[in-house]
Amino acid sequence: MESKTDGWTWLLGGLAGVTAAVSLWILIDPEGWFEVFPGVAETGPFNVHFVRDVGCANLMIAAVLGWAALVRTHRAVLIMVTAIWFGLHALLHVFDTMRGHLHTDHMIPDFAAIYAPAILTLGVAIWMFRRDARAAEPAEPTN
Repeated sequence: MESKTDGWTWLLGGLAGVTAAVSLWILIDPEGWFEVFPGVAETGPFNVHFVRDVGCANLMIAAVLGWAALVRTHRAVLIMVTAIWFGLHALLHVFDTMRGHLHTDHMIPDFAAIYAPAILTLGVAIWMFRRDARAAEPAEPTN
C-alpha cells in the first residue's frame, strides 16, 4: 500500500466514509432509512430484504471507494466499477420515470443522490484512464 496521500485519497476516503455510514444505516434500520431518505418511500412498498440488498450493494461501493483512496495504481478501474453501479442505478431511475412508475418530479431530488454520482464517477474514471494512458506512452526522442 502506498504511503503518500493526495487530494484523491481524501476525497475518495470521505466518499467511502459517507457511503459506508448510509449503508450501515440501511442495514441497521432499514425501515427508518426507507421512511426518512428523500424519495425512497415513493418508489413502492417497503420490503426489508430488498432494502438490505441495497445496503449491501452500497457497502460494497464504500469498500471499493476506500480501496481507490488507498491504492493509486488501481484508482481508474475501481472508480469505473463505482461508475457502473451508479450508472446502472441512474438508468433504472430514468427507465422507471419513462414508464410512469416514478413521477418526473422525482428526478429533481434524485439528481444529487442518483444522477450526479453516476455522471461524476464516469467522468473521473474516463479522465483517470486517459491520464494513465498518457503517462504510459513513451517519451518522444529529443534531438
